Amino acid sequence: MYRGDGDPFTLLVDIKSRDAHATYRELSRELRRYKRMLASFGPGEAREGAVTVVVSGNRPADLLQGQSVRYAAYDGLLQGLGLASDRTLVPMFSAPWNRQFTWRGVGEMSERERNALTQMVQVSHSNGQRVRFYETPGSPKDRAAMCRVWQELLAARVDYINTDHLTDLRRFLTLNDPQRAVPWPASGEAPPPPGTGTTDRVAAAVRRAHPCGATIRAIQRLADGTYRVQITTARGARTEVFLDSGFGLSGSLRGD
Repeated sequence: MYRGDGDPFTLLVDIKSRDAHATYRELSRELRRYKRMLASFGPGEAREGAVTVVVSGNRPADLLQGQSVRYAAYDGLLQGLGLASDRTLVPMFSAPWNRQFTWRGVGEMSERERNALTQMVQVSHSNGQRVRFYETPGSPKDRAAMCRVWQELLAARVDYINTDHLTDLRRFLTLNDPQRAVPWPASGEAPPPPGTGTTDRVAAAVRRAHPCGATIRAIQRLADGTYRVQITTARGARTEVFLDSGFGLSGSLRGD
């Protein structure tokens, strides 16, 4: 959506109606109104656009396949992963988590299921396709389970993290995503904040912002009034977190 941004913006349209063909025909007519900004597809070829529309839910595959030019692609079923499929028709595969894995974020994920997850992603990526799991375990009432699942998805390089808890996910990715998009704050350092009151409030802000928990190793106040906090995440990774002068999370930098 932004000039120079190499990450594609995908709009998933979930068809819920029984008559998927009628719904898709109406959707197709509507999408043509915005064709200048949409990716388009034909037999075996695709033209990039600012937005890629992918039809999910009750999707009429035969109708999409029969179009010579279309402005939407097809969200494939995970059962088709690894089979010969046209990635311009099926750019991604989706499945509910609970049908693929027994692990619900409690304790450690078994090596067998972790390897199965990694293999699914590798097969998808080797075909130039993406993978998504929905209905993943966890909720704000059980942040530990939710974050363990997110950590495994991130480690396996799953392309999408599906959640209704966007604030928690934003905080998690700000601290854990290895492809950091927030720039390093202004250079120059000042002495640490005087007194323990400010330090304690900065530490509390970091803990609130990190849904998976974190151990704070050091707090440093920079010349521009922002704060750099060195933490160790629940998974043992060392990270530097940056907060603005109002103690809002502004970014992170992956350590070791």
